[in-house]
Amino acid sequence: MRSTAHCYSGCGAGEVVGVTLAAGVLALATNATVAVTFGLAYAFGLVLTIGPLTQEGVGLGEAVRDAVYSETPSITVMEVVAIGTDV
Repeated sequence: MRSTAHCYSGCGAGEVVGVTLAAGVLALATNATVAVTFGLAYAFGLVLTIGPLTQEGVGLGEAVRDAVYSETPSITVMEVVAIGTDV
């Protein structure tokens, strides 16, 4: 439960930073903004999922593998819907 909550928090933070950076600061085109936003949301989501796993005693390598396998489908679907709605 903690990992899932952290993942969604990370995705949200990544979206805010991505849109602010790509569209607001760098004035990138829509496709580039989408790519930057997705990339940052994915990265933030993974990092904030890995944290609780390592705090619970899971080794870093295993935590990274678990996060990638379990969160990639979730983050991808969530971001496709969220970013698709925004666009």
